[in-house]
Amino acid sequence: MFTPSAEIVRLLRRFSCCFTAPAFRKASLLVCGSILTPGRHTVTSALRAVGLQSEKTFGSYHRVLSRDRWSALRLSSILLSLLLKILIPQNQPLDLVVDETLERRRGRKIAYKGWFRDAVRSTQSCVVTTLGVRWLCVCVLAPVPWSNRRWALPFLTLPSLSEKICAKLGRAYRGTAGLTIDALVKIRQWIGDKRLMRLIADGGFSHIELLHFAKSLDVTHIGRLQVNAGLYDEPAEQTVKKSEPAWASRRRGDGQTERWAEQRRASLAPSALSSCLQRACIPMDCQFDNRHGIPKSRRPSEMSCAPSENIFGPTASPSQNRNRSGRIQTGHHSDNTIA
Repeated sequence: MFTPSAEIVRLLRRFSCCFTAPAFRKASLLVCGSILTPGRHTVTSALRAVGLQSEKTFGSYHRVLSRDRWSALRLSSILLSLLLKILIPQNQPLDLVVDETLERRRGRKIAYKGWFRDAVRSTQSCVVTTLGVRWLCVCVLAPVPWSNRRWALPFLTLPSLSEKICAKLGRAYRGTAGLTIDALVKIRQWIGDKRLMRLIADGGFSHIELLHFAKSLDVTHIGRLQVNAGLYDEPAEQTVKKSEPAWASRRRGDGQTERWAEQRRASLAPSALSSCLQRACIPMDCQFDNRHGIPKSRRPSEMSCAPSENIFGPTASPSQNRNRSGRIQTGHHSDNTIA
């Protein structure tokens, strides 16, 4: 039976709060086996490195990553706090590197798999897609004792799903920019507001939503932009109202509209309307034609009114001359006057 050293046990004990007791025992053996294995870092090779290849409960170690209960975000927060405490001083800014990586998988029961662009096999003229799981990896740039350069140490990984997979699983599509925003919010909650943060990414993360959100979180974004990228200020709030119809302005109570309505009501008052109808000798209960204003009960020839009280216009006297077209010829003679 493999027994880990006291130093490794002391280090791994900090993460025990994220597991149950059986899951933590199996996870500790898998971590030690992953450190010792020289080839591919699989569950089988890790168990073979610690001498558990003949274990009867071999399948229980595979269920650590699929069915056992443990919190990945809490593990990431503890790992980040350890990296900051050991490698990065308090007065230095926190430099984060974010990038995508593609894990090629073809299993039938893998829910997160999809077709993604393979950056290794693709060229500028030919795009190659591969079936697998795309991960968003967040690393911290920290100096290590055995190198003159800073290393990017990963502490947080998030699955970056495609739109088709999100629709199939009933989840909202976030994309790489949305996942990066979620990661920055979590990291800011873990380390507090006083520490300076800098985000380093390639041109694929130069998204306008991510840039504005990083500014609100007091995060300096370092990345690439296109040569013809247009950088503008945020648009101001639009104060211009939409055009309203005429009846809406009347209801609102404008001064000019109110004066127009008052004149209209005065002209259509019952007293003025009744006097007008009496002068025209038209009954009050008569129905008018909507187009011409002529009563339907009588023809125009049947309507009679006194010459002195005619309100429809002047009438021609019988002595007036008419031309060939039937129009009245008005002149300066005394007998060609309009009554």
